[in-house]
Amino acid sequence: LTNRALVYVDDDWEPWAGEWSGDVGLAYTDRTQVSDPATTIADDYEAHLTMNYETILLCAHSNPNLHAFKIPPDLWEGGYTEYYEIPAINPPAYFYNLFACSNARYIESNYMGGWYIFCDSFGLASIGSTKTGSMLEFDAFYGPFGSGSPYGQALADWFTTMFADGIEDWERCWYYGMTLCGDPTLVRGQLPVTIMTSLLPDGEYNQLYLVTLSARGGSQPYRWRLVNETKLPDGVTLDSLTGSIAGVPTEVGTFNPAISVTDGSFPAAADTVVLTLRIAFLCGDANNDGTVNIADAVLIIGYVFRGGSAPLPMAAGDSNGDTSVNVADAIYLVNYVFRGGPAPNCP
Repeated sequence: LTNRALVYVDDDWEPWAGEWSGDVGLAYTDRTQVSDPATTIADDYEAHLTMNYETILLCAHSNPNLHAFKIPPDLWEGGYTEYYEIPAINPPAYFYNLFACSNARYIESNYMGGWYIFCDSFGLASIGSTKTGSMLEFDAFYGPFGSGSPYGQALADWFTTMFADGIEDWERCWYYGMTLCGDPTLVRGQLPVTIMTSLLPDGEYNQLYLVTLSARGGSQPYRWRLVNETKLPDGVTLDSLTGSIAGVPTEVGTFNPAISVTDGSFPAAADTVVLTLRIAFLCGDANNDGTVNIADAVLIIGYVFRGGSAPLPMAAGDSNGDTSVNVADAIYLVNYVFRGGPAPNCP
């Protein structure tokens, strides 16, 4: 199976669908969210069950033996998905999180949480409630699961998070009864660790540069580093923990840093890419203030005749492109600024 998730949210919880899909994204970056009230009906859900998803989060009114779907405006006419349909559909998913009241009530015959995993060819584990209630704060579950924790440990971590500050009455009512059916020791298949960043934006000399690299797959946390004796421009560094390339470049040119990321597994998996970073400058802007004007000519004259500050960078002062900075460059700029002469043309 591909590492894909289905987030299927019926009408009553549609306002939270985006948030919950984001929580599932802590384990599955590739996911399909279905939450349009006009779309979420039994036939559509059953069609999605046949698709190539590794995990499914279903949010629908249920009892132990079925799911019931609504249609607008708040009508119970979206149809039912019943337990006996599951073997015929034979969903390829491995994991199910059933936001579906009493769907995991394992003392009942034909409970859905069991049919998903024991009566088809693929299902391995399901989470749900044995009564009214279900999981909330999905990030506390999918975060650990996405970081490599077994399915059962991720559920235990979720419980620990939910009750860390004590148990309120509504939490007792809503969360008690949560259970796991199937094998709690399973971990999700990992995509190979892959650097997703393929292009770096150009930067400007002596101006703040900031970009954060991204990766997917493997097990977090990631560690970033420069390899193969390559470098970034002077003044710019790579943060090994965050993957941020940041700083104020004090060097111009084209750089090709080879960047490697390793994941948190043992032994660690890694990926390496070679990126291109160009640091440019504004030709003629000798004082590096972002514009070309008479002040740049004045700076060049001060540098040449009075030992004043050098152009920043030096190449920005070579406005006539003759590979040296001298009074001719100041004259060239005056001609450009006041007489409509040719634009600066640094080599």
